[in-house]
Amino acid sequence: MNSKNEYKSILKITSIFGYVQIVTLINGVIRSKLVASWLGTQGVGILGLVTSTLALIVAITNIGLPVSIVKYLAKGAEDEKIENKIKIVKFSLWTTGFLGAVLTLIFSKSLSFITFNSYEFTWAFQLISISVLLRQLFVGFSSILQSLHLFKKLANVNLIANSLGLLVSVPIYYFYKIDGI
Repeated sequence: MNSKNEYKSILKITSIFGYVQIVTLINGVIRSKLVASWLGTQGVGILGLVTSTLALIVAITNIGLPVSIVKYLAKGAEDEKIENKIKIVKFSLWTTGFLGAVLTLIFSKSLSFITFNSYEFTWAFQLISISVLLRQLFVGFSSILQSLHLFKKLANVNLIANSLGLLVSVPIYYFYKIDGI
């Protein structure tokens, strides 16, 4: 009987995250279509380079922290010391997030030249430093929710983040065109 409940739980969680993936894909298609229509091929190319560079910076600065968080917290999820462990994790997230943001800010000129063979986008990488911090925090806090088996909250956070990203970025692309990237 216990096994049957586990299967139901797994199916429920899978359904929730399947729904989140569908919404994420729809948001991505809408964003891509609008970017392609409003910004043209040059804008899509620039956005792709900026997005890839952001993903690379975040991957380097998170140093495998999301996986480590899940392992670290999942081992003692029922432990009374879980609050202290979460404080340690939060400190680590803020530290690596700020480190990534500061390094991105410091090397923004170099990143612009490496990515675009021009210093014209230095300001863009300076702004991306904020995104590095926020992305690090988002990924880390999502790992905390995952390790504590708070899957509904994790799904809601992902839905809200994707929807807000779409609602914020679309008007920026519409009004500022390529400069909005």
